[in-house]
Parts: sequence; structure tokens; C-alpha cells
Amino acid sequence: MMHLKEMTATEAVCAAKECSGKTNKEIADHLGISRGVITRYLNGDDDYSPRMGIIPDLCHAFENDILLQWLEVRIRKVEESRKGKMLLHVAKMEKALKVVKLLLTTKEEIRAEDEEELHDLLDKMERECQRLDFLLPCSRYQYVPVEKSVNRAAGTRRQSRQEEKE
Repeated sequence: MMHLKEMTATEAVCAAKECSGKTNKEIADHLGISRGVITRYLNGDDDYSPRMGIIPDLCHAFENDILLQWLEVRIRKVEESRKGKMLLHVAKMEKALKVVKLLLTTKEEIRAEDEEELHDLLDKMERECQRLDFLLPCSRYQYVPVEKSVNRAAGTRRQSRQEEKE
């Protein structure tokens, strides 16, 4: 059994060709391309790999669907990775929110340093929301870039401190 998940594009092309039993010339003739292109697809020392549009044609030339299977596994792997990253951002937001809740429930009076900590935690949650939103295929929300958000929050804290001094 082939381990498609760990294969590179070159390894997948080599596996598909090997399974087909066809020569480079037969494959090149079927596709109407030079043998040199096929050789480059099969060369492990070269980062040259087939573009997405030619993969169905290669499967037809190889008379197998190994490359399509490999592509499907790769897409699933990317999706799993994206989902894992999304869960990580949610966990970071959850942790920050727990600290906010703890701070608000344990303090009888919110002082300036508590407010600063709350602002920092809210900024952190906002950044994590932005990162989570970025991972979604079709973002519905338009956030202020992190740098502006951080600068805005820092400016608000500076202004608050100046007002306290006065």
C-alpha cells in the first residue's frame, strides 16, 4: 500500500508511472509533450512538478488514478492542518477570555492596571479572531489590521494615563 500522505509530487508521479508500466516515450507521446518534461516530472533532484491542469491528462496517460488520489489526500491534509490552526486560535481566545472573566469576578474595583490588563487581553482576542478569520475560505468580516488595532489600544491607554495624571 502506498503512503500517499507522505509522498511528494515527484514520488506520486513516479508511483503512477511505475504502476502503469509505460515508458517515458509512451507517456510523452500520449500527452503530446517532450520526453524531457516527463523526465523532469520524475527527477527527484528537480522541484519541477506537473501543474494542476495536466494531472487528469497524466492519469489518463498512466491509465490509473494514483495522482488524483494523491491530490485528494494532500487537499485533506491541508484542510486538517487549517482546522487544527483554527482550533488553536479558538483555544487562545478561550484562555484569554477566562482570564478576563477571572479578573472581573475577583476584583471589587477595577483599577487602571486592571483596565490595562483587560485591554491587553481584549487586543489578544481580537488578533486571534483576525487570524481565525484569515483561515476561513470566505471571510465575512473585515477587521482593522492588527498593527492599527494594537496602536489604537496603546493610544487609548496612553490617553487614559495622561487623563489620570491631570
